[in-house]
Amino acid sequence: MGSEQNLRRLVSERLIAAGYVRTGRNHMKPLVPGVAAIVSTGPLDGRPDIDPWVGLRNDRVEELDTQLSGMRNDAHIATVGSNVGYILGGEFRHWTGDENVEEVLSEIEKAQGVLASFADLARLSDAWKIRGTEGPGYQRRLAVVNYLLGNQPETERWLREAERVECRVQDELCDEFQRFKANLVALLRKHP
Repeated sequence: MGSEQNLRRLVSERLIAAGYVRTGRNHMKPLVPGVAAIVSTGPLDGRPDIDPWVGLRNDRVEELDTQLSGMRNDAHIATVGSNVGYILGGEFRHWTGDENVEEVLSEIEKAQGVLASFADLARLSDAWKIRGTEGPGYQRRLAVVNYLLGNQPETERWLREAERVECRVQDELCDEFQRFKANLVALLRKHP
């Protein structure tokens, strides 16, 4: 293995030098007002490897999503994202610690360039067409995006899809979704 570097720490340091602010495993940098780029290096716990995750946070989407579900808004949560390899149209990317930090940063920068093209709310829903971005709750976020865009048929479609996924079992997740749904339906009635 040779002289293994701690890529997580090196990448984190370079992201901070480039204007990102680190909070835990996430690094955030504003792109445009209300939208931030996010890079997760994983915990800086001494492990030398890295499989960087990149994402976008749209404040309007996240604030409305948490308001509708009655949850606390975490300002460091991404709206959409995935592993850099998937964002770049390939396979999952992982570096063991022997590679050059420049290679990792270059892939992060390219992936953030792809995601930046979805910073506009009108284009955001297209980001979920990228392989690997369909994480938990993405259907709810698509309902919110479409509500914010004034597209009631798509809002209702994604609301049904979210219910199908989140209420397979009557549990806490389904209860949270039902609060979200009731609040969103009330908004749709108030502002169709």
